[in-house]
Amino acid sequence: MTTQRVPGDLQRVVFSVAARSEDGWAELMQTYAQSSDDAQKRKILQALASTRDTRHIARILIEGLRGELVQTTELPLIISAVSGGFAGSLLAWDFTQQNWDALIQKFPVGSFAIQSIIMSTTSHFSTQTHLDQ
Repeated sequence: MTTQRVPGDLQRVVFSVAARSEDGWAELMQTYAQSSDDAQKRKILQALASTRDTRHIARILIEGLRGELVQTTELPLIISAVSGGFAGSLLAWDFTQQNWDALIQKFPVGSFAIQSIIMSTTSHFSTQTHLDQ
């Protein structure tokens, strides 16, 4: 994906549209891996995490936790973006619960990252059951 022709203020929108298709999502992942521009990489991550495809949501969450392709420091951003979408809000909550031990090993309890993850994953709760969890 040639991103130099897309003005910086439009990149996030363009990337989000591209992330809706299978080919676009894969191409964004490749662009992310090759990019050296941190601001652009964050926009790409937000777009990748905003997809409605649950397979892609799971993959970007796992990539953030692994910390190889996607830096683990970006995981709060990814979880926040995933949580903002209808398809991802419960997936992000399930991911956080299932990987809680790994998350607190990577981010200290009480850190901004953990606070951000908790706020992102619980902000959409509307039932007593979710609140109890």
